[in-house]
Amino acid sequence: MNTRVLISDDEQGICHILRHELEQVGFLVSVSNNGKQTKQFLDEQNFDVLLLDIQMPGCDGFQVLDHLKTVRKKPVTIMMTAYGSIESAVKAMQLGASDYITKPFDVSQLLVKINRLLPSHQFLHKRGGDDQTPAFWGSSPQVNEIRNTIEKIKNLKSNVLITGESGTGKGVVAKAIHFASNRAKEPFVHVDCGSIQPTLIESILFGHEKGAFTGAVTQQKGKFELAGEGTLFLDEIGTLSLNLQSRLLVVLQERQFSRVGGVAQLPVKARIIAATNEHLEDQVREGKFREDLYYRLNIIRIHIPPLRERLSDVDELALGFLHTHAELNGKNIKGFDDETVSVLHQYEWPGNVRELENAVECAVAMAEGPYIRLHDIPTYVTNRCFANQQRLSPNTPELSLSEQEMMSIINALEKYGGHREKTAAALGISRRTLQYKLKKYGLIHTNRERE
Repeated sequence: MNTRVLISDDEQGICHILRHELEQVGFLVSVSNNGKQTKQFLDEQNFDVLLLDIQMPGCDGFQVLDHLKTVRKKPVTIMMTAYGSIESAVKAMQLGASDYITKPFDVSQLLVKINRLLPSHQFLHKRGGDDQTPAFWGSSPQVNEIRNTIEKIKNLKSNVLITGESGTGKGVVAKAIHFASNRAKEPFVHVDCGSIQPTLIESILFGHEKGAFTGAVTQQKGKFELAGEGTLFLDEIGTLSLNLQSRLLVVLQERQFSRVGGVAQLPVKARIIAATNEHLEDQVREGKFREDLYYRLNIIRIHIPPLRERLSDVDELALGFLHTHAELNGKNIKGFDDETVSVLHQYEWPGNVRELENAVECAVAMAEGPYIRLHDIPTYVTNRCFANQQRLSPNTPELSLSEQEMMSIINALEKYGGHREKTAAALGISRRTLQYKLKKYGLIHTNRERE
């Protein structure tokens, strides 16, 4: 089904522009120009995404957020505001907003946020008739082992630590645990610790009392409180400062906390699931992560292997993404031809499942027939596979200078983990020259640069 978006803003010009841009990429868009109408829309229809203005006459965005507590199917909510104060940002996220964006903004920025937050872009699929139950696509031994672990621990109160590279689907596992458990009807509260400003994170987690800091004009509940008896998912836990790690440790030990600026102790009733793409053991040795907090979180460990270690899942994943994006774009595409399947299996997918979905989405957009062909796949995938074949074959014919240069760049990118500054230095060229050559050889998307 197409993603359904509700825009709620009293500025009709903004609504018109957003509606046009979002419909261009395949979203089904409805518009409301006041909070009262927005609440009525939410009561009568199901939406995947709510783009909500904070400042509206009569019934503002905060009142709509409060109303969302009564809505059965809650949409991903992104606040739109020209008032980028700490207070409004904190209040919106504490009331349940998924993210916020400050006007004026580029629509491409908004699409990045939507794609990051939508469950369909976190590699979910539905089964068993329960539209909230997430599961992996794939039947490799590694994925089956994760499913078995989830079944064993789903109803326990023990903390869970999920590890794995970026793009492997750690959020999917967290949701799978929650929705398979006896807490499924309670809130699932996701906190992306890495994306929240350090000055906001403590108040967002624990809430604050009126007057706790400049601009704190009302008391606000934090994520620990909002999670209730459900699940609190602390994503990218390795990004927390040492000071906040210390406070979190005490909260997990005592199973109680106080709001910022408050003294009353509130109980922690939620199950805690943490996730990281960092090697926490290394961070502990380097003094960047508290050892006692690590052991407190690492009661049950679930590691999600990178896609290159479970390539047998590529077929099922790729077909699932193909059907999703073909339907979204109104295309009748049946599958992949044999040559394309072979390339998908040869590529190592450094960006994991997320990169595979992006490649399939691109191929669906480019395809003109009933099957995805090799020329529909992004060139960085086919170029990397070609370079690997040339490097590994004992009977490799002599390469042209351009081919040798391309292979040297690919090998250097692999060696330095996609870090362009180090890659350029190793090749003896400037970063600007490297950027030019990446574009020249169609390698511009081979890596997500790590600075």
